[in-house]
Amino acid sequence: MDMVYVSLFVTTFFGFFAVMDPIGAVPLFIVMTENNTEAERCQMTRRATVAALLVLLFFGITQMWLFSFFGFTMGAFRVAGGLFLFLIAFEMLTAHTTGAKQSEEEKSEGVEKTDISITPLAVPLLAGPATIASVVLAFGKAQNFIGTLTVTLAVVGVCVATYGILRISGRVQRLFGNTGIKVVSRMMGLILAAMAIQFAADGLAELFPALRNTLGAS
Repeated sequence: MDMVYVSLFVTTFFGFFAVMDPIGAVPLFIVMTENNTEAERCQMTRRATVAALLVLLFFGITQMWLFSFFGFTMGAFRVAGGLFLFLIAFEMLTAHTTGAKQSEEEKSEGVEKTDISITPLAVPLLAGPATIASVVLAFGKAQNFIGTLTVTLAVVGVCVATYGILRISGRVQRLFGNTGIKVVSRMMGLILAAMAIQFAADGLAELFPALRNTLGAS
């Protein structure tokens, strides 16, 4: 049983890391904070990651109440979430921006603002629709308290890793360069695309049980 939770933690961590894509966010973070001091960047990064974590945990933990309130099932959300995540993955793979993760207006606002910690850094860059969808889907896989705790730890771990990457964003930029960051982002996009397809397949199997053997959903 322990290996089940280890597998859940690993898949959730890397899947969520691919969605949040903190390495891909480094160039934008540098541009938006070029007029801030190092101390201000540190404070904004800390506030942003804490705010993003709270937003994500809220949606993850209250998912069943939200489903009941709006009257849809986890299966329907898995299909919709999978399709949306695939759109984000397509953006990452092709470097083609559709505005699904962050609009041009939000990027411009970030450049102009002196404090970007809550918007647009925490929301929507870190905790946007795609990351919220992935967290809700991840919590939906948890079958009991230990599973929920495992997913929570994975989400916390990714937020901590994101904080660390943004804190050393200058060094990350110099280490990878713009080309290297794009390559890493495309790799994350490939992982996310596979996740998105599996989420949609699981959702279809839940909505249409006759498809379960065909789709191989768990």
